[in-house]
Formats: sequence, C-alpha cells, structure tokens
Amino acid sequence: MRTPIPVNPDVLRWARVSLNLPVEEVARRMKKKVADIEAWESGETSPTYVQLETLAYKIYRRPLALFFFPEPPEEETIAQSFRTLPADELQRIPPRIHYLLRQARVLQLNLAELYDGVNPAERKIWHDLDFAPTVAATDMAEQVRAYLGIELAQQQSWNSTVFLYSRTPSTHRARGKQMRGTALFPASACMIQTSPSSTSTITKPRPGRSLPCSMSWPIC
Repeated sequence: MRTPIPVNPDVLRWARVSLNLPVEEVARRMKKKVADIEAWESGETSPTYVQLETLAYKIYRRPLALFFFPEPPEEETIAQSFRTLPADELQRIPPRIHYLLRQARVLQLNLAELYDGVNPAERKIWHDLDFAPTVAATDMAEQVRAYLGIELAQQQSWNSTVFLYSRTPSTHRARGKQMRGTALFPASACMIQTSPSSTSTITKPRPGRSLPCSMSWPIC
C-alpha cells in the first residue's frame, strides 16, 4: 500500500524525540532523505502504511495506533527520570537506554499490579547487604558478585558496559548518577542477576530496590 496515511505529525516527531533519535538516523534507517522525514513531521506529507509500520515497530518501538492519536500521550521524560543530570549529559544518553527505561516503567507497573505492590522476590539484596559510604566501589562490587554467585570473568564477558538499576534513597558514590526511578553505573560497579527461568532480578551494589521482571513488549 503506497497511499500516504494521515498520521498525526506531532506524534511522529514526539516518538523520535522521545528516543533521542536525530532526524538523520531515522532517514538512514528508512532509506529516505532527511527532507522526507522532516516533511512527515511537519505534516506536509505522510508516510505510507508500510513505512509507518517500519517507523512504529522497528525504529520507535511504539504501537501503530499511537500515531493516530489526536496528540502525543503524556509520558515521563528522560529529564524527569534523570533529574540531576545536566542537559549535555542527557543528550548523550543513547536511544537504546531511552527505550529500556520506557520498558522498565511498563514492567514495574505490570509487576506492581500482579503482586499488589509487594515485591515477590525471595532474596532481597537491600536487606542482605548494607554498605557504609566509605566502602570502595570495588569492594562493594566484590561482595555483590559473591552474593549473586557471579565470577569476575563472567561479568567481564558481558557486552553491555552500562546497566539500569532501580532507585535507592541514598546517594550513589560508585561513580554513578543519582536520579529518580533509575540510576546508571559503570559495569565494574554493578550487577544483574539472571535466574535459570525467564525471570531476571535487577540489583545494585547499594541498598535499594530489586525487582524480578520478565521481558515483554511495552504498551507505549
């Protein structure tokens, strides 16, 4: 179907900006000119249905119906989640982290609804481990590895250099950034435990929250 689809151009632009994707990157992945993407976002022209599917499912990772909304939905912005980060650092957060943050919020909501707000994890790292502010990040990481049964070589084999962790009320001193909802740490200071089942437990080396979650497609 090559007929242009009358989508909401404001939602198109919002979906791109919410992932911190430059127009040039969208144009490259769509194999279109930058001017074409800008024309879609200004309402001068519209993508075809096939093009919209690519935008929705492969690039922006949003439901197709969202692009027909009368206005962009309300959603917590990256600046609200990372309220202590300066603007220049916010701009450096890659699109994949934006997407993972969005997915994490959905998983948290799903988990809270399923368990009536009670964490069902059998092991709660923030109860079992407690670190004084003077403890070095390397010592914290060593104790967390021992707690989770993860060898240093195993951690070093992981491809990701940054992991997402839930909020802790204390101030992070392991070269991390404190923020509402999530925190970023270097891989050397953080852990993620994956059980043999489909459930993963996200943790961090300072007292905080740990939520088991199964991967699922976000609703928005």
